Amino acid sequence: MFCAFVLHLSDPYVAPFPLLNLELFSDFTAFDARFHLFHTPGFITLTEGEVYSYPPLMAVGQSVFYLFPHPLGTFLTVMVLMFVVVSVLFYRRLRRERIGVRSAAILVVAFLLSYPIWFGFVRANSEFLVWLVLTVGLWAIVRRNSYLAAACFGVAGAMKLYPFIFFALLVSRRQYRQLLFGLAVSAAAYISALGLESGSIAFSWQNRGVGVAALASMTYQGMMFYDHSLFELVKLVMVFVPSVLHRHLYELPLQVAARAERYYLVAFGVMGIVVFFAWIRKIPLLNQIVALALLSVLLPPISFDYTLVELYFPCALLIFAAIQQARRHQGAMLPGLRNALLLMAVVLAPETELSAHHLTVSSLIKWVTLIALFVVSLRQPFSLELDADAAFEGRGEPPQQAPGLAA
Repeated sequence: MFCAFVLHLSDPYVAPFPLLNLELFSDFTAFDARFHLFHTPGFITLTEGEVYSYPPLMAVGQSVFYLFPHPLGTFLTVMVLMFVVVSVLFYRRLRRERIGVRSAAILVVAFLLSYPIWFGFVRANSEFLVWLVLTVGLWAIVRRNSYLAAACFGVAGAMKLYPFIFFALLVSRRQYRQLLFGLAVSAAAYISALGLESGSIAFSWQNRGVGVAALASMTYQGMMFYDHSLFELVKLVMVFVPSVLHRHLYELPLQVAARAERYYLVAFGVMGIVVFFAWIRKIPLLNQIVALALLSVLLPPISFDYTLVELYFPCALLIFAAIQQARRHQGAMLPGLRNALLLMAVVLAPETELSAHHLTVSSLIKWVTLIALFVVSLRQPFSLELDADAAFEGRGEPPQQAPGLAA
């Protein structure tokens, strides 16, 4: 606030204040011309403006707002109302946990003022639609409604690729029927969306390469220092080392970046599978949810700050776990839970004003914090459960029940 309103500095200091941001609502308005041609071949073939690079089900969700006279205003209104409703539900749950009115209000206000919400609002980004579906899915997991969870993960996976990571929660429970059901829902949603996108499933399928190529170009040439994806860290290393050796700024060629992305996807995909079977599937449910949410924002080749909204529900579970542990154990809290909450606070706080040479170092801070939080989720239990099955099913002695998950 001081940098933006007192010193009147420009980017990156003005974020997340929308009236001072030159790219106000650009993630929505950039596709205005394209969405006026939705359900026609022109949606894909239009040469003006940006190419729509998201999966077709995301396009279907965004197209709904163009059924109204003022699409952007409707979109922003729905986004605000959604977070207000979620905040009210959060407040009510805090009060049920016998948290005082003032403390509960402070937590809710902190949630509403947290950086990912502001960033998504400033850009009018559609990530909140994915977040809503995934949050319902994770809520269904902790309520042991695995078919609803599978359906939500499938729908979210048809909107963006990374939500498929959460199917690991079903694998850890050996709920393979639900897994197949979720994959079938995802396939049906994807195919249906192809037809809605251009009016023809075959035409949309044949021309998906246009959007994929546009996304690849964005992945390779995205602005440095504004992305907390692990692939961005790889790109930074590939630029920094030659720049130091040759004493001038090295520009990463597209072919080199494309080859690096292929290696990255294979290497980190294999590493993710190994980490899941070696560690994640053996830890308590709350740890699993946090770990997989972190992978969902770290592993995609491009992951800007709006993806951090996927950490809200895991963060809420951590808060409820801390409340219940403090009540049951005379104010005591597991070290892992305390560390996780502190790291969550760092991730969700605005840090764009922290800069070096007029470039924000917030992404570097987020890399370190997200990775530290992931390590904590693997090594330090957030609950007293011994395994994921007990967390799912609420087994064990009452004092050791997984805090925040059985209610």
